[in-house]
Amino acid sequence: MKKWPQNSMKKIVNSHKKKTRQEKGYSCGPQALEALAGVYEIPLCSAVKSQALLFTNGAGVQDRCAVFQAALAVIGIWYGRSGPKESREQARWAARLLAERMKGACGSYLCREIAGRDRQCGRKTFEELLETAKTILNEIRKQEFEMEERVKKFKVHERMRPYVTWIMKEEDWRFVDAAKDSGELPEGTFTQTELEQAYRKGIVNKKAENGKIRYVLGTFHKRIDCFMRGEREAFEALPEEVRSAIVEYEQDIHLWVIPYREPGKNKKVVQPVPIEEALQIVDEADCRFYVQECDCKVYRRDQSHMKETCLHFFTDESVLNTNFDRGYGRELTKEETKELLKEIDRDGLVHNFEGDSFCNCCSCCCWALRGMKSYAEQGFPVFEEYVDAKYIMEVKEQDCRGCGACVSICPAQALEKKGAKMWVDQTKCLGCGVCRTKCKFDALVLRKRGE
Repeated sequence: MKKWPQNSMKKIVNSHKKKTRQEKGYSCGPQALEALAGVYEIPLCSAVKSQALLFTNGAGVQDRCAVFQAALAVIGIWYGRSGPKESREQARWAARLLAERMKGACGSYLCREIAGRDRQCGRKTFEELLETAKTILNEIRKQEFEMEERVKKFKVHERMRPYVTWIMKEEDWRFVDAAKDSGELPEGTFTQTELEQAYRKGIVNKKAENGKIRYVLGTFHKRIDCFMRGEREAFEALPEEVRSAIVEYEQDIHLWVIPYREPGKNKKVVQPVPIEEALQIVDEADCRFYVQECDCKVYRRDQSHMKETCLHFFTDESVLNTNFDRGYGRELTKEETKELLKEIDRDGLVHNFEGDSFCNCCSCCCWALRGMKSYAEQGFPVFEEYVDAKYIMEVKEQDCRGCGACVSICPAQALEKKGAKMWVDQTKCLGCGVCRTKCKFDALVLRKRGE
């Protein structure tokens, strides 16, 4: 018995199926696609028209209705199916909306469930299905237009545009829609409870004016942070591709640092201080303190370090629009703040002092420490423009046993063993001092750079 090559068999079977449909007059696939393409002035090549035969009488993917399949094809042409992941996500959003609306209007988007076992349109005529598809596609275009206005007002970065609907729901957009071009929300539009809820979610900010609090529109960047903190379950349930896109956006120094680079004028991103100096800063501070979970460690799902490590200084006048005022974090006394800093130091985290806060960083999660590599890869001088390393670690050779315990905790990989002793690469050392916590022989000492 002659064995046909698999590809040849597929061609024969597909050719037979195509011929049978044409002979029987099955043409709802091409008709649906041509009708919808005509409405939206989409040119169709012969290959696309031929492919539309596969939509006929539920012969498409998963037995879908030909009209539904044709509408999906229109969406694919609008947004593209092979472009960057951002445009693919927009196509997925439109496809999800089409499926939801089709099921709502027709009970299903499957041919057999709409037309019956004989797959002849009856419960819904072909013309009715076409009108339904056009209505839904028009809604998609309308929402797309409205969304462009919304994302512009809410300052949604173009990279986040395809993912905004995963976080912002229709009830959230009410505040964006109501805001004036200046960002102010007209008084009386929302109840105090609604405004406080939107404030906690990062959708609106507070503005103190003549002893009175007014509410103004926030930004999507802050909404992401509050979504991660206040709606953790929903954040963790995001599709991995969506979640990864958000995390990479939040931690990309090509967005937050490099575009604002001014050689010789930069405020350095990494400003490490040893524990002794950190404790002195807290002692001398005349303010209140609160701690919150480190967003970097949550984003990166870190399990190797403490998470509640972001320490902030604030006063009664500066508390507005902080995460503490929004309901995230907890207040600490001065002594509790110092004890927490000591615990953080033992955990091997870098005390990055930013003037009004300690971002206690790890090199595996922290955007600032991770950004050192990206900054160097751009050819920029890290220790001149990015890191303010005031100290340098030195090894007391007479005390060093060469055990290497300090190596694993160094966030900059600046320590290595040479011969029987440890050695510090001064071109990498941050001067943070955390390596000392692992040394049992008191063989590591911090010195001021240049002394």
